[in-house]
Amino acid sequence: MKLEGKVALITGGGTGIGAAIAERFVAEGARVCISGRREEVLEKTAKSLPPGTVAICAGDTGKDEHVSRMVAKTLEFAGKIDVLVNNAAISANGPVADMDRKVWRQVMDVNLNGPFMLMQEVIPHMIKNGGGSIINIASVGGLRCLPGMPAYCVSKAGLIMLTQQAALDYGPHKIRVNAICPGAIKTEMVEKEFGRIGRTIGMEPPDFFSMISKVLPLQRFGNPQEIGGICAFLASDDSSFMTGSAIVIDAGAAVALATDFNPGTSPTVNLPLMLTLGVSQLRMSVAEVVIAATVNGAAALGLAQRVGQIAPGMSADLALFDIDDVRELPYWYGDHRCVASWARGKTCYPRDLRLS
Repeated sequence: MKLEGKVALITGGGTGIGAAIAERFVAEGARVCISGRREEVLEKTAKSLPPGTVAICAGDTGKDEHVSRMVAKTLEFAGKIDVLVNNAAISANGPVADMDRKVWRQVMDVNLNGPFMLMQEVIPHMIKNGGGSIINIASVGGLRCLPGMPAYCVSKAGLIMLTQQAALDYGPHKIRVNAICPGAIKTEMVEKEFGRIGRTIGMEPPDFFSMISKVLPLQRFGNPQEIGGICAFLASDDSSFMTGSAIVIDAGAAVALATDFNPGTSPTVNLPLMLTLGVSQLRMSVAEVVIAATVNGAAALGLAQRVGQIAPGMSADLALFDIDDVRELPYWYGDHRCVASWARGKTCYPRDLRLS
């Protein structure tokens, strides 16, 4: 067992990825303290694991006093902390000009300030114990921008930089610090959000998930247990020569986006692929629709063919919201002259993408 005798503090450990990490760590011989905002959820997860292997601590990682309580609870439970997993996170939608400042601060507090405070409190204990491993759950959204998600992306980008800075500063103390950047992982939260998107454009959730999956090289979403396995590796001595890394786990979405991967059809980059990179909605700005139609017209056509379930030569009229003005823009797709329509307003969706 890779983690025999080790003790870990895992934030956001009651559900999804956090619960899967806790389960894997215990299976590998570790004892864990899991934290989260909902005590009843933590208790349910703890009861699913062997007695004596799990402690719980309800709290919000965005609050100083709660962070101190999480660390104290772990030390009380097991006397040391060998591994810290900063997994707790929240998201918020809306472009910069529309973002509520209170919401922005809340995302930063949970996603970035929380991990900073936990690392600040845990690192001295790790130094005293001769080393340790810190694992920060970031996101592909921390490596590239996602439409309408500035708070989330900035917080995750900051977390990746915090990971690398701490790896540099505390390597001499035998403390390794690495980040994991998941793409589309099928958690309860993701299923709920993607199901909402699917219904918005008239698709049942299973069909929508299938459509998104097909644009990935591995052609499926990930599951939380797969992140748990990577975390077990990073927490163990198997990764003893590894620090400062940001590991991308996205079913090849980044490769597909970079190489025009589009299985079974002509080589295009299509907009549904953006969802697999972490986008929580199909909403796009006017500029992004124009870029899709001009710089990469194939992307617009690819979206129409998939979301609208059409063949070339037919139209796909997608949902459109907050319309101020509708424009049409011609572009070329191979030998075909095409037209893309878009709306100008606070938010918009691609509409009426067709061959002309």
